[in-house]
Order: sequence, then C-alpha cells, then structure tokens
Amino acid sequence: MDNIRHAAREDIALEQVSVSFPYEQGLVLHPLDCTFPAREITAVIGESGSGKSVLGKAIVGLLSRACVTGRILYDGQNLAAMAERDLRAYRGRRIFFMPQDPALALNPALTVGEQLTEALEYHEGLPPAEARRLAMAELSRYGFDDAQRVFRAYAFGLSGGMRQRVLCAIASLMRPRWIIADEPTKGLDPGLRKQVFTLFRRLAETQNCGFIIISHDLRFVRRISSRTVVLRDGRLVEQGATEELFTRPREEYTRTLAAAAEAFAGEDGAA
Repeated sequence: MDNIRHAAREDIALEQVSVSFPYEQGLVLHPLDCTFPAREITAVIGESGSGKSVLGKAIVGLLSRACVTGRILYDGQNLAAMAERDLRAYRGRRIFFMPQDPALALNPALTVGEQLTEALEYHEGLPPAEARRLAMAELSRYGFDDAQRVFRAYAFGLSGGMRQRVLCAIASLMRPRWIIADEPTKGLDPGLRKQVFTLFRRLAETQNCGFIIISHDLRFVRRISSRTVVLRDGRLVEQGATEELFTRPREEYTRTLAAAAEAFAGEDGAA
C-alpha cells in the first residue's frame, strides 16, 4: 500500500500537521503526514471524534481558537502559515469548502440567484446580465426544471437535496481546483445519497478538480473515492488506494470498518 507519496505542486500535502484547542479539548489531531493527490477523489473516514472534520477545516483555516502546527502545502504555499486575508483568496476560488449542512454555506439573507451571480461578478468580472444567464444555465444543468423559481428562492425555502445541488452549481461556476465536502450524505435517504454521488462525479469530471470527502458513510466512500485516509482518535491509522484498503486492510481498526461496510453492502445501491 503506497502510504508515502511524493507531493506535486497541485496536491494538498500535510506534513506533521496537528491541531489543538488549548482552552477546550486540547490536542484533537496528532501530528500526521498525508497527501491528497490533485484531480483524484480522496475520502477521510473514521468514527465520530476521530478528527475528520477538524482535518478538513484546518486545510482552509476555518478553525477558530485552534492552534495548527506543521505545514499544509498547496500551490507552493504553506496554508497553515498564511494570514487570514491571504487565505480568503484561496477559499472558494481555489479550495471550495462544503460544510455538513449546505444551508450553512448559503447566505440566508440573499436569494440563490444573488449568490450565484455574485460569484461570477466578483470572481470573473462579468456584467450582471451575463452572470444571470450563466447562473440560470447552471441551475438547469443541475436538474432544476423550475430554475426561475429556484433563482429567486432563499436557502430556507429549499429542501436539503436542493441546497446540495445549489452548492454544487456554485462550485461549478467558481471552478475551484479542490472541493472539500464534510459529511455530504449525512441525514440523506438512499435516493439523495445517489444524487450526491452523481453530482460529485459530475463535478470531478467536468471541473477536473480534486476532492476530499469527509464521511462516515463507508458505502458511499468505497464507491466514489480512489484513495482513503483512515483516522482514529485524532491519529492516522493508514492510507492508500480505497479498494485495496477495504479488501486488504493492514490495521485491525480498518478491518473493523471494512467489515461494517461489507455488512451493509447492497442495501440500497448507494455504496
């Protein structure tokens, strides 16, 4: 299993990265080394409290009150050492973060259309009319037959699955090099899990971007990812090619996770 990989400039590489909350939980992510290859889908799995979400948020500097040490390398830069104003240039445009609840990534005070066109006007410098045309076309691409209504709607007026599609449409328009998705299938029924799978596959193929998918949904992970990183209690257990890791895990903890995934395999086809 290729646990050690040479990091290219477009990869996201973590070198001895640890995260602690000095006045709260203390050390929650022990020093770890791992590489997320560009243009591949990598999953991060583990039980609740394993440090999965902390790892994802550390990459884009979304941890308040946290102390992050080590190096997070991307595009020749150490993101862990960047000032907040510089990190903002990477968020969204280069690394797009999708939180567990899509509603948290959407501004409740703005319509869907305003958020779509804002991304195009601000990042691409497009005039409002052209931004609106492209935004409407993108909503239609993501399966909204009533794109006009969704364009005028607010996030709270949409279902969870619709918000996920809106977020994917925004990501498409932003054309990021990386997407980090935190528990994208949490609380979704089998039909919506299949929808998320299709959306993410489309994004990966059409945008040619890399994905880091943080998930406890092992069936989904096994189906969608090419590589997997396993965490337990804030420590790296192992990492490697997903199918090899699920069929020939080296560590007992990974064997337990793989067995649990196998026990539910085929239940709804969303694995």
